[in-house]
Amino acid sequence: MAVKTLYWKAWLISLIWTSLNTDTLVKEIVDEFRDYSFPPMASMGDRIYAEKLIEDDEKAAYEEKIAIKTLETRLAGMEVSDSNSKLLHKLCNLDINGVYLSRLLSECRDPDLLADIVRSQGSSKALPSIINLVESNSNAIAHLPLECICELFLHYIASSSCCGNITPSSEKLNAMRQRLRNAITSPTATRASVLETLEYLAVHLAAHSVSERCAAAHSMALLLDHDTKVLPIATNATPAGSLHKVAYFSELKHRICALLSQACAVETDLNRLSDYLTFLFEYADSKNLHLVAHYISNMVERLKDGREADIIRINAISFYERYFKEVEQNEVEWTEKLEALLPQNVKKVTVCVEKPDMTISSLTMISTAVSGMLQLLCSQWKKKDRLATRVLMDLWFPTSGKRPKVLNADGVELLPTWLKLKMLRTEDDRIIRVAMDDMKVKDALKFVQSFALTSYSCTKLLAILDSDETPLEGDLLEEAQRASMFVRGYKLRDAKGGEKFLERVTEAKSLHECVKVEVDENDIYMKLNSLPAVFEADDVDMKRITFNHISVTELISCIERAVQEGNEPEEWPSF
Repeated sequence: MAVKTLYWKAWLISLIWTSLNTDTLVKEIVDEFRDYSFPPMASMGDRIYAEKLIEDDEKAAYEEKIAIKTLETRLAGMEVSDSNSKLLHKLCNLDINGVYLSRLLSECRDPDLLADIVRSQGSSKALPSIINLVESNSNAIAHLPLECICELFLHYIASSSCCGNITPSSEKLNAMRQRLRNAITSPTATRASVLETLEYLAVHLAAHSVSERCAAAHSMALLLDHDTKVLPIATNATPAGSLHKVAYFSELKHRICALLSQACAVETDLNRLSDYLTFLFEYADSKNLHLVAHYISNMVERLKDGREADIIRINAISFYERYFKEVEQNEVEWTEKLEALLPQNVKKVTVCVEKPDMTISSLTMISTAVSGMLQLLCSQWKKKDRLATRVLMDLWFPTSGKRPKVLNADGVELLPTWLKLKMLRTEDDRIIRVAMDDMKVKDALKFVQSFALTSYSCTKLLAILDSDETPLEGDLLEEAQRASMFVRGYKLRDAKGGEKFLERVTEAKSLHECVKVEVDENDIYMKLNSLPAVFEADDVDMKRITFNHISVTELISCIERAVQEGNEPEEWPSF
């Protein structure tokens, strides 16, 4: 028998030693194994040989287990089983020629061969082999890499509600749960084990599949809360509130916040989303506040108007208030590493704010955070956080009219057309005045054709249209005609102005309809053909062309007879 750890270290030492001794050992190996080639040829294509190989492998594993238990029974002086054996996973046969590599290699952690295989082939290809390994040997759960256990645990949780899928015993599920729980919450947990487990689960929390996100959230809740039942799966699990229980939380919270903020950008469950935002508001720090603000801004862009999402807006506006205050106090870090994590279209901008004491304050923000704040302030929601909303309103839409200037925003459209339209639909006059800045007549024509405008914003748009004197021709006239229908509708809803615009549209339309092309008749030369001669004047017999006294039956019989005889019309008989 041999100790597994020392056994594999001896193999690695032998490999390194052989590789370095190129003058002696490598030559000796080449001389002894002349028919060897690397990589070795696959023998699994032969089904009979493959089955025999597996059978021999399992037989060798069973014989080794019996030998180890026999040795331990003799040493301990009592019967030893698989559950209470201390040496079963620490020893192996000292058989250099006939080792069963399928199991021994999977238990090797340095280097972690199984983890490398999973990363190179992908979890979907490696998962069937891992499942077979666990089904045949439950003790493998204690030796598999954390990444494999996470993938296997998520697979069983996600497939538990599907018909026809094999769910492992509760004993195996609890064993996997305990292994992962020890990796993130127990005193034996390390920074590496905590990050490896949380990063793997966080990837699935930010998945596009709803079922995948639910399985990941339920799995994380199982690891953090002892009272959570393994099955059935809780589709409304909210694990973020328990993330502070993980080991080394104070050191890793900036990374955890970054991972969780990515889930905010895709999550659609409002309760889980509120749970994430509450955690981020409390624990996001200066190292990742810009990054978190970016992902929250992506979430804000997806929100639809409606009372059910008010709690999300309240949490988001509270986060933005904190973001603004920390930026104002220069407590938020901007590093090259952070810049590399942000998308290329996200820019660092400088916001210049004039304070009441006439001093200018320069704030460093990201462009998406600016857009997110403006979107929230323009949203239609009733249960607003008045304090946080007032702070941000005073920043972007001050009553003094001295709005902040955004610098270094080249290539970044802070007020796109859709956001301006959202601003025009708000009931706050300060927001509407900002949306009206530098608005052109063509833009006013497009905006006035929108629904849900307030009477105040529509009045401002009509004032722009009334003051314009550009001739209405061509496409501009067609656009104005379409806009005139909306103008009349908004005037019925107490919008003021628009009379001059409507008069101009009416005049331009009338002028367009009355325009005639005048041509000098002397310049026109047209040659017309003469009328065809049907009858000669002398041959006209009034009796023949008077059909008053001819019945329909007589007329039809006359035509039929003429056709049968083949006569020309001039030869048809008269009546």
